[in-house]
Amino acid sequence: MKKLLYVFVLASLAFAIYNILVYSIPKISLEELDKYIGKEVQIRGKVIPESLKIYENNNTMIFDITDGKNIVRVIYKMEKLYIPSGSQEIIAIVRGKVLDEKTIVAKQVLISCPSKYEVKVY
Repeated sequence: MKKLLYVFVLASLAFAIYNILVYSIPKISLEELDKYIGKEVQIRGKVIPESLKIYENNNTMIFDITDGKNIVRVIYKMEKLYIPSGSQEIIAIVRGKVLDEKTIVAKQVLISCPSKYEVKVY
């Protein structure tokens, strides 16, 4: 019985450490990107609609986001492309690795309030 308790405690501790490491991604502003080159971050900004480029052959989406002063390029590769349509303002929350002071390679892109948008699936 004590062995089972020790295993449970060790597994719980390992799970807690894993979650701290995985989910402790810093949330930064667009102007701070140059301080985090090579690191995982979360940023938020307004999508510049005319910057959106879609490469269907490899399911990659490239777009720019802005905070009104700074512009950051987002490169996002996914299994299926989900593209918000319409002319409404789109706010993106991007998690990924900073490539350079103006580029992030996204692992996850969240669109704020996605129920407001119609979605095209490719």
